[in-house]
Amino acid sequence: MKAVKLILILATFAGSTVAGLTLQEILQRQAGALGGIDRLRNLQSYMIKASVTVGGMKGSTVTYYRAPDRFRTDVALPLMNSSQGCNGDDCWITDNQGLTLSLGADMRGITMTEMAIENWSYCDSATFSGDISLVDSNATVDSALCYVIRIAPRNGTPAMLYIDKATFLPRQFKIMTDAGTFYSRFHDYRPVNGVMMPFRTTEMSDAGFVAGISTVTDVKVNVALADSLFAPTAIAGGNWGLPVDVESVVVPFELWRNHIYISAWVNGKGPFRFIFDSGAGGTAINRKLVNDMGLTHLGTAEARGVGGADSSEVYQIDTLEVACVRLMGLPGSTIDFDQLESVAETRIDGIVGYDLLNRFAISVDYTNHRLVIYRPGTEPHSTWGEPCRLTIDLRLPYVDATVEDTIPARFRLDTGSASTIDFHTPFVLAHNLPRDTSAYRPVTSTGIGGTIEGNVGLSPAIDICGNRIDSLLVNFSSTPTGLFAGSNTAGNVGAGVLKAFTVTFDYGRETVYLKKTGNSQNPASLRNMAGVELGRKHGKIMVRRVIAGRAADGFLAPEDIIVEIDGLKTKGKSIDEVDEMLTGKRGSDVRIKVERNGRVSEMDILLDSLY
Repeated sequence: MKAVKLILILATFAGSTVAGLTLQEILQRQAGALGGIDRLRNLQSYMIKASVTVGGMKGSTVTYYRAPDRFRTDVALPLMNSSQGCNGDDCWITDNQGLTLSLGADMRGITMTEMAIENWSYCDSATFSGDISLVDSNATVDSALCYVIRIAPRNGTPAMLYIDKATFLPRQFKIMTDAGTFYSRFHDYRPVNGVMMPFRTTEMSDAGFVAGISTVTDVKVNVALADSLFAPTAIAGGNWGLPVDVESVVVPFELWRNHIYISAWVNGKGPFRFIFDSGAGGTAINRKLVNDMGLTHLGTAEARGVGGADSSEVYQIDTLEVACVRLMGLPGSTIDFDQLESVAETRIDGIVGYDLLNRFAISVDYTNHRLVIYRPGTEPHSTWGEPCRLTIDLRLPYVDATVEDTIPARFRLDTGSASTIDFHTPFVLAHNLPRDTSAYRPVTSTGIGGTIEGNVGLSPAIDICGNRIDSLLVNFSSTPTGLFAGSNTAGNVGAGVLKAFTVTFDYGRETVYLKKTGNSQNPASLRNMAGVELGRKHGKIMVRRVIAGRAADGFLAPEDIIVEIDGLKTKGKSIDEVDEMLTGKRGSDVRIKVERNGRVSEMDILLDSLY
């Protein structure tokens, strides 16, 4: 029985044999080792208290269970308190600011599996609902030979359970999520009312990072637990706010290469240059600025991104201010931004996402280059556009969609991605994408955690929240690690698509609003598909104006000199000829060499395909 859910990992039925004992024989022996099937069936409720250590940070957890489907865990760590649970089929999570949300697919599936394992119901074919099969009889965990069974409870996430062949006690759980593969290892079994329970649990990731160690300090079984205990309750928080007389705040941003840059102040110092990133589950700080910001060290944690995982030091942010919005008491992970800064050709001081989005409704107005931050509880505005159901899973936003009109899928909405859409590797393989392999090309890009590999080609038709997208250049990922290797998600929708809309995130209502921006602002004289007006200066082709929300917005700027397009020099060409070079097949892209303030750089721009 797990004592703490720091990474949440667990397990699943079908009757088979792998060289030796049958599955039923293994389960019968395990039930006997745990105390016998009758004692397991009599385990109707429990409360487990544990001390935890996570990356040097010390805290505690309390876990409650009541048969058959009531479950709750409260976690208390420095600046990171949370609760999650299930009240029947209603599963929820409450963060340290008191925001309560329904569990997304990943978290809900893990929690349902966890419940099945916590009370050992998979040992009892009379009560277990789901699938279970024996997949290996010679695996090893810490040099111990183990049987491996795959467990998938109804509505749960499949997981691998490793059973010690000598003791028949569980040694390890392994579970795969969109965030990665995680492990729980169990030690120090002791009898409690005749049932063997692990008193120490180690949580690890596929990157080899030890995420946490928990030690049971108190166990009570078959105790009375009220229904109200399993209903979500707000946690002490509220470390945020707008001035009392302000209903909304406008925050101007710079759109540079499809990333949103805002000014922020940390611990009263700044301004610092932060990326506003809905694909960031926490706040990140440039590792080089820790001393400049006056941060206090808390411990070590794992930072995960599209490219994989890395160890990160965690610091306490006393205050984070954006305009007149002040957040207080945040954990911040430090990241080495050197590689990203080199690719982006700009300074990156930090990233903020969930810590803003979980407190306020926020409109991302790509046309006017501004965020509008609304007071919590603000009623939806008619100007926000059409509502769409939003699911928050592992602190990231997802929407349901269909691909090629028949394939159900879910996509992550990621303002921190400069791409159009990145299809996840498992979805690409499962659906044989792209269909037309003659027109795609390999591509390598850089993200948090490392490099990402894939193939760029034309997207299949996608319907996202009633908006149809097709004939768009997208990335079909082939990377085997990181977020793009997650099998529960079809893909990641970036600014290349999102900037065709005003996007309003309302996490409190679990809703996103999309309002298509249209072409009303664009001049009739516009003669290319990059969304720029060209002129001539000293005999060179110069950008006079960049149309907000169009393809070149966030890439080109007024006064830029266009030197080359797809390797062809513009010197000696007319404006009409260059306009033609910037007009091509719908959804195609061009490589532009630009001179800005005496410095030459290159960039790829996707020609307009959403207008």
